[in-house]
Amino acid sequence: MKLICPPEDWKNYREISYEESDLVDWIVKKLGLSANYDAKNLKYYLGLPSDAKQPAAAQAKSSADNVLRFTVRLPKQATSAIVDGVIMINGQMFKACSGCAGSQVYGSYWITGRSPIPPGRDYKVDLKWSYSDLAGIAGRYYHILPDPIERGDGSGLRRTEIGLHQDNGVPGTSGCIGVVGSDWSRLCVVLDELAKFSRYLKLEVSYLCQD
Repeated sequence: MKLICPPEDWKNYREISYEESDLVDWIVKKLGLSANYDAKNLKYYLGLPSDAKQPAAAQAKSSADNVLRFTVRLPKQATSAIVDGVIMINGQMFKACSGCAGSQVYGSYWITGRSPIPPGRDYKVDLKWSYSDLAGIAGRYYHILPDPIERGDGSGLRRTEIGLHQDNGVPGTSGCIGVVGSDWSRLCVVLDELAKFSRYLKLEVSYLCQD
């Protein structure tokens, strides 16, 4: 199946599986997006409703109100394949993942260097990025705050040095949010525009459980 997003550029599609289409349906309802499904050609057209479209510059000027949302549908048990999710901001979607293969399990977020970033709504991304030459990054690294991230239940469990970067090299991350393929360069354009108006960007992380 092909996901056409945004609808102004029909050639810029993303291949998705039938399982991922359930996640897309949830995103459409959650964000109030406009969606049309072409059953004959297996194409799903997705974008902002006409009354919600704004020029990129106008969106960026209200950057204090912008939220970067990362969502993944995680399995109840470990799988050898990487489970990808999506980043959403200003009506745009980017393919992304968090955690290593075998450790992306719903409800498990505190294994250092392996589990996905813990869910939460109180994160922010520092838009003043640094360069990292680590093989799994090899480029821009946006630090996610707070650091450390603490479970706060008396267990002493915490995660540190979690950021946003390209998912480079072997698929998966050590807890960071890694953006997949060419979607990274597209997201960097958005972040550069937002950085003109604000140092930090709100980040929300949420997970769905695969049935």
